[in-house]
Amino acid sequence: MEAGEREEFQRVFDGGEKFTLAAIVAGLRRDGWDDEAITRYKRFHRAAKERELVTSGAAVPSSASGGAPIDVAREPRFKGPLMFVKSGQPIAAVLQRCMNDPRFSEADVEALRSHLEGNTGIVAASEPEAQPPTALMEPEPQLSKSDVVVLNPAAAFPTAQMTAAMRAIDAKSAVPMIGENVTGAGPDLAADALAGDLGYEILRDMCKASPEKQSTEEGSTSLIVRSRYIDARIMKAHAEGVRQIVLLAAGLDARAWRLPLGGDGCTLFELDVPEALAFKQAKIDAGALAAVYPGGTTCRRVPVAADLSQAEWVGALVAAGFERASPSFFLTEGLLMYLPRDGSVNRLFACVADLMAPGSTYCGDSFAGVLRGPCFQPYTEPAQAVLAKYGTRWTFDLDKGSDLEALLAGVGLELTDHTEAKGLEKALEARRKDLAATTTPVHEVVDEALATHAAELINAGFDSLHSWPEINRIWAVDLITDGDLGIDELLRTMVQKGQNYLGLKEANDATKQRVVQLLKFEHKLTERLPAIVAEQQGGGEIEAISFKDVGYFLFTSIKKSEQVVLEPEPER
Repeated sequence: MEAGEREEFQRVFDGGEKFTLAAIVAGLRRDGWDDEAITRYKRFHRAAKERELVTSGAAVPSSASGGAPIDVAREPRFKGPLMFVKSGQPIAAVLQRCMNDPRFSEADVEALRSHLEGNTGIVAASEPEAQPPTALMEPEPQLSKSDVVVLNPAAAFPTAQMTAAMRAIDAKSAVPMIGENVTGAGPDLAADALAGDLGYEILRDMCKASPEKQSTEEGSTSLIVRSRYIDARIMKAHAEGVRQIVLLAAGLDARAWRLPLGGDGCTLFELDVPEALAFKQAKIDAGALAAVYPGGTTCRRVPVAADLSQAEWVGALVAAGFERASPSFFLTEGLLMYLPRDGSVNRLFACVADLMAPGSTYCGDSFAGVLRGPCFQPYTEPAQAVLAKYGTRWTFDLDKGSDLEALLAGVGLELTDHTEAKGLEKALEARRKDLAATTTPVHEVVDEALATHAAELINAGFDSLHSWPEINRIWAVDLITDGDLGIDELLRTMVQKGQNYLGLKEANDATKQRVVQLLKFEHKLTERLPAIVAEQQGGGEIEAISFKDVGYFLFTSIKKSEQVVLEPEPER
C-alpha cells in the first residue's frame, strides 16, 4: 500500500469513527471509489479496528492475534455462514458475505474456506470477488433516511426459505388452506423440500421473538392469507384470458406446479437474483419437485436472473420472451419491504406499468406506517433482529396505506383493491372451522364458572384502557369507534386469541361464546365501551390515533389504457 493511499485510508477511518463500516462504504461509493479501492479500505479498516482492540486491552480473536487455529465448527460467529452452506448456497457466495462483514477478518474467511472445502470437497474460488455488504447495516443517526440502502439484492433470499417453511406447515396441517379457494389447486407440496432446515430455523426464531411467542402455525397465518389472496387474483386474470404471469422476486414459489394454468399456452416468468434461481434449480435437478408433482409444471416456466432494485430487469424479461402488447399479471409478493429507500419502489412501479398492456393486473403487498411507527416497535424490533441475524432487514414501508393509490396513479395504474391483511385472517379462521366441522353436531358443555371469571377480568381491563400497550390500545379504540359490529369483533378476538391468563386457551367454543354473551349483555360493554373511549380521550388519557391507515396491506391494481408515464420522484 502506497503512503498516500494509507494516509487517505487513515483520514477516512478517523472521520468515520461514529459510523458502521457499511455506512462508510456507502459513502465511498457515492464519492466514486471503485471496488478495488473499497476492498483495500475494508482490509485497512479491519486491521485498524484490531489494533484498537489490542491497544485497549480488549480480547482479540485468535485470527487477529496470531494465536491458536480458529475452530470454525465451534465458534458461534460461524453458525450463520455454515447454515447458509448447509441450505445449499454456493461456498463462494457465503465467503463473499463474510468478506464484507466487519465481524470477520481475512484469517476468519480463510479458516472458513478451509473448513468448508475440507468437509464438502468443493473448492471455492481462491479469492472471492469483493461485493457490497449483504445486509442492511443501520447507519448512525447522523445519516439521512435516503442513506438507508440494501446494497446486495441477494441478501433477503433466506427469507424465501422461511416463507416456504410457512407454506409447508400449512400443507402438513389437518386442514390445508393454501389452494383451497381455487378449483383444481392444492397446498404447496414442494414447500417442505424447498424450505430446508434453514427455513424452519428462521421461522422458529421469528415466532420466538414475537411478543406473543407464537407457534409456527400461528406465525404462518399471514403468509397463508397472502397466498390465498394472490392465488385468487392470478386465477381471475387467467380466466379473463391473461397468459403471461410475471413473479418479481419469485423466491421458492411453486405456483407453476400447483395452480391449474392450462399448459404451455400460459407462460410464468420467475424473476429473482441468480442465487435464488440456482438454489431452486438444484432442488428441481435433485427431483424434489417431481417427487410431489409427477406431472411437472402446469404452464411454461421461464426463470430470469434480475436485480429488481434497478431498471435493467426490464430488458432481461423482454429478452426472455415477454410480450409487451399482450395482457399480463405482475406480482411483487414479499418484495417491497426489502427494497432500498432510494427510489427503488418508484422505479419498480414505473417499470411494471410501462410493461403492462391495457387489461393487465399488478398485485402485491406492502407495509404502511409500520417500520417507523413507534407503536409497532415491540413487534418490528425483535423481528428486525432476527432478520439481521440471517443477513437482511426490512427497509421500506409507505407512510400511510392511502399513499399507495397516488403512487400507482402516478405511473398510470388504478388501485382496485386495498385490504389490510388482519381482516382476512378472521375470514380464514372462519373458513378453516367450516372445513374442519364434522357432519354430526357435537354438543359442548359450557363451563359457566370459567366464563363468568373470564368475563369479569376482561370487563375490568377496559376500565384501564389508557394503560394498555399502545399498539393494543389503538387497535381496540379503532374497533370500538366502528360501532356495534366493531365491538363484537373486538370481544370475540380477545376471547379467541387473548393471553392465557383468562384461562380460555383450552376452553371449548361454547364457553368462549358464553364469555362474549356475558360481556355484551351482563356487563353491557356495547354501551360502556364508547363512553369509556370518549371519557379517556376527553381527559387526555388516550390519544385519538388510528390504525386504519397503517399495517400490512395486500393490493391489486389494473392498467386501463396507455398513458405517458413521467419518471416519479424518489420516496422521502
